Amino acid sequence: MPENRWIEYILRNPCYIGKLRWTPDGLRAVSKRDYGNENIMLIDGHHEPLISVELWEKVQTMLDNQKKAYPKYAKRQQPVQYMLKGLVRCSACGGTIAMASATSGKNKHHTMQCCNYSKGSCHISHSITMPKIEAAFFSGLEKAIANTDFTISPPQKKYATVQIDYDKLIAIEERKLERAKQSYLAEVDTLEQYKQNKDEITKRIDDLKAERQKESSCTIDIDAFAKKVISVVEFCKRDDISDSAKNEALHSIIEKVIYSKADNNLAIIFHEL
Repeated sequence: MPENRWIEYILRNPCYIGKLRWTPDGLRAVSKRDYGNENIMLIDGHHEPLISVELWEKVQTMLDNQKKAYPKYAKRQQPVQYMLKGLVRCSACGGTIAMASATSGKNKHHTMQCCNYSKGSCHISHSITMPKIEAAFFSGLEKAIANTDFTISPPQKKYATVQIDYDKLIAIEERKLERAKQSYLAEVDTLEQYKQNKDEITKRIDDLKAERQKESSCTIDIDAFAKKVISVVEFCKRDDISDSAKNEALHSIIEKVIYSKADNNLAIIFHEL
């Protein structure tokens, strides 16, 4: 049976979309498995792509979301004791706020605390009871749904790609079109030559404009995003669902939740689906 890292290497390989990995020093980086290295560039290859860029990017997003839900050193079979495990971050140091051994009040509710504070490397306590933070969390989700106002983290760029200046390329083609016209008017080119040049250049301009429009129209469908969040909230409010299943569902839509004890505020940061 193939190993997981071999399967990931296949799924991460940009050769299937007609591109190659290169390092800044100009050396090819085919065998490098450092998928998160921003210094590795994707450049156009000389081979035909087998799949579309859209399909490849969708696979990359799925792999990224899987890694977010199950970090490198976390075992998937490890029991999840509470719904918000791995999601809440300290506003002071950025560390994880996890369930603590301490309890609070006559009902002995479990508390959450910044892990770095517990170790002495963060000097601001973020202690809060589990029922309180869960109530504030669901309140924040419902407010975001009601206002369709979601703070969505931009997707992480796994590779530095060459930015295409479509305006510049279009301007170059338009100058070529003007020169072709002037050559015809000066009787350097025949009418047939001018027509052929004009058709070829106009097609390149149209193709560049279409690519520019395609790139600029890559926006998030907020209505579809809201429906996904609603379904996850409804799922997590069910009493017959385990905390482990709820935690996995939340990881599918949320990148992190930043808790500020001083402001008594929770900031929910979503990631693209």
